[in-house]
Amino acid sequence: MAINTKIKIFNFFPYECEAAGEYLNNMARNGWILKSIKGSILIFKRDKSKTVRYTVDILHKVSEFDCKDSNEALEYRDYCEAAGWEFVGQRGKVQIFYTEDTENTLDIHTDEKEKFKSVFKASLYNALAHVVLIGTWLFYIYIELFLGSPDYTLSHNFGLLNVLMMMLLVLIFGVEVVGFITWSIRANRNLKVNKVMKYNNYKQIRIKRSLPLAIALITLISMICNTSDMPIVTTLIITFIPIIGILITRLFINKKRYSRNVNIVITLFGILISTVLVMSIVGRGIGRAIINIDNNKPENHVELSLTDFGYKETANSNPYTSFNESILAERLVYFSDDKEHDLSYTIFESKYPMIVEFNADRLVKTLNKLNVREYKSKLPSGVKVYAFNESKSFILVSGNKMIDARNNFTDMDDEKFLSIVYNKLFKE
Repeated sequence: MAINTKIKIFNFFPYECEAAGEYLNNMARNGWILKSIKGSILIFKRDKSKTVRYTVDILHKVSEFDCKDSNEALEYRDYCEAAGWEFVGQRGKVQIFYTEDTENTLDIHTDEKEKFKSVFKASLYNALAHVVLIGTWLFYIYIELFLGSPDYTLSHNFGLLNVLMMMLLVLIFGVEVVGFITWSIRANRNLKVNKVMKYNNYKQIRIKRSLPLAIALITLISMICNTSDMPIVTTLIITFIPIIGILITRLFINKKRYSRNVNIVITLFGILISTVLVMSIVGRGIGRAIINIDNNKPENHVELSLTDFGYKETANSNPYTSFNESILAERLVYFSDDKEHDLSYTIFESKYPMIVEFNADRLVKTLNKLNVREYKSKLPSGVKVYAFNESKSFILVSGNKMIDARNNFTDMDDEKFLSIVYNKLFKE
């Protein structure tokens, strides 16, 4: 049974309109005619009887917040149809036309300078939006890895995959912005000396278009490895809520045909609702994860307790423990309080010493306001010790392990406390 419909995903910047036109013409030569466009989704129908030529034009006068068939767009389409071009569909400022008179129909734009201005203005909007998104993702990465100790993120596969996904998004969108800047400089230089303005062709952007597949792959891996942090269903909901919100908002704008200012308000309201829903689901997921951790105390991972310091674990001490492990590191948090004595510490361990050093460095810099200083202990030289809070809180770093512990015992000096911690957690 022959397939008569093809659905393709093809995303491009306005300055890559020539590459998009080349792609559509290649599809047409193979018997696939574009029937409609929905955002980045192109729908083709098989029809070998037609010989058509496409052109992808940019109408910078319309806004991303205008409805699909705004007055400016309709007026421009009438102009193009009078010149022999039939309208197929649009995506924001992008207008796609075709003609069956492939030999005699003239190009829509004949003035290179005017075309450059139109394409540049339309692309600049997208580039600025990309810069805002890149800044948002970089801020997220900064919070997760550099603002405070990153031990929680490094010891959770879900956290690591989220950071990796953000880095890939920064790379992909950064390539888009750099590509636009490079093109605009070269095109402007050519126009000044009356040379033909060059656009990216399909071959040039095909490799770049393969990068988003990495995001899909990382998302899939994140869902598979996410069973201990947040359910797969929750992850899917979080992923698709913004997409569904955008689609619903866009459909509503196109149907009601409000003014541009009203559409901006509607769009912002839709983004706000999607954000609230995502934050609510994430909050509930984190809450359930915390409850599950508390209900399943990993006692088999506890290596240091009150008994190691000469105190008895009483029935009412009720120690709290949580253990997490990722492909890079593992983290154990322990706290025990019997109303007379209490012990609290965090063990961060990795088979990669550089990960431990990075985590220790971030923690020390975060605690600088508490006058963190290197502590000259009697421990072996291979163990670096930092002290803060009047020498009652310590950070011990050696090789692939870091301990953040507090000496809350009033009848025990710091050297004895450090010696017990070292002998139990480092020496054994």
